[in-house]
Amino acid sequence: MLFNKNKKKYRAIKLYSLFGDQDGIDRDALVNSILKVFETLFHEMPDEFDIHGPYGIKKGTTVKFSTFKSKLEKIGHEKYYALEGETAGKFGFRLLFNAKLARGTYTELIVWYSKVEWTIEFKEVVKLVMDALSLSSGYEIEIEEGCDIQTESKIKRGLFGGISLKVSYEHLQWILGDADGAIRAIYEHNVWNEKQLQGVLKHSPEINNERIGNLFYVQKNA
Repeated sequence: MLFNKNKKKYRAIKLYSLFGDQDGIDRDALVNSILKVFETLFHEMPDEFDIHGPYGIKKGTTVKFSTFKSKLEKIGHEKYYALEGETAGKFGFRLLFNAKLARGTYTELIVWYSKVEWTIEFKEVVKLVMDALSLSSGYEIEIEEGCDIQTESKIKRGLFGGISLKVSYEHLQWILGDADGAIRAIYEHNVWNEKQLQGVLKHSPEINNERIGNLFYVQKNA
């Protein structure tokens, strides 16, 4: 994503299926549920799509919605490792499957949008995708224009127009402690498994939570 000089704020809903939970992912249903997010909450589809894998899309290019759908219908959902869709500067999604991190793997879904142009309910996104994603945990954060939404690292521009990105992966280290109930932080909006919730309740018994499917929605106290 390219940014202009007038910095904007983006909200990024980051949802994860971790380790063995990924065995429950239904790719076909997940794509349909992501598209449902844009249909019902944004009321429009992203302008551009990409399929990372052997789907006949040249690297660095994108396709329109009709081509995106037809390629998935023709080739199926088994061969891609990532999907993306966006309307530049407004909203979009990124879906990455079976990414390696030290030991084990994770799948990450990011739904992002401009704060100025949209107000999207975190819980509504979670409800639409959680079953197909086999959701383990997630949260919503704010990211400033000029940072990559997926890695959260600053995008550096060279003198001759090139860009570079140095990724530390520090924002993913909490995943390695998920089995012990680790969380990244308590954000304004969170969805946790029971072990994560119980771990936080030991230190913050007043925290508000409600069940959402087999997980718990937690809103940070004001």
